[in-house]
Amino acid sequence: MRLTSYVLKARTPQSDKVPLQEILQLKLKNKVSGKYDQKNEGSCVHEVLNLIGCLSDNQYENHKCSAEAEKLDLCYTRYRASKADLKYAKQKGLLMPGQKKFTHMQIRTLLKKYPI
Repeated sequence: MRLTSYVLKARTPQSDKVPLQEILQLKLKNKVSGKYDQKNEGSCVHEVLNLIGCLSDNQYENHKCSAEAEKLDLCYTRYRASKADLKYAKQKGLLMPGQKKFTHMQIRTLLKKYPI
């Protein structure tokens, strides 16, 4: 193997600095697109898996797995309530205290309050 031939063919770094050609203005806009606000999250997956495991252990008899079914129902009602609250907050652009991720409507509300 010829190592020297590879080293000599290597490209040398550019000595001149390349100036930035500004095609568009480097300025932030006052609005945000809402393309990526949709998230696919699994809710109550753990409860569903527990129910299916219980059903498979008990030959698919419903009365033996009533506790797991109730837990799943409770989880789903909590999920629907929280989903409705989030939907209302998203539509109105309300800011929730302690929230780490914002929707595009909430960011627009913040940008209206505190412009750049």
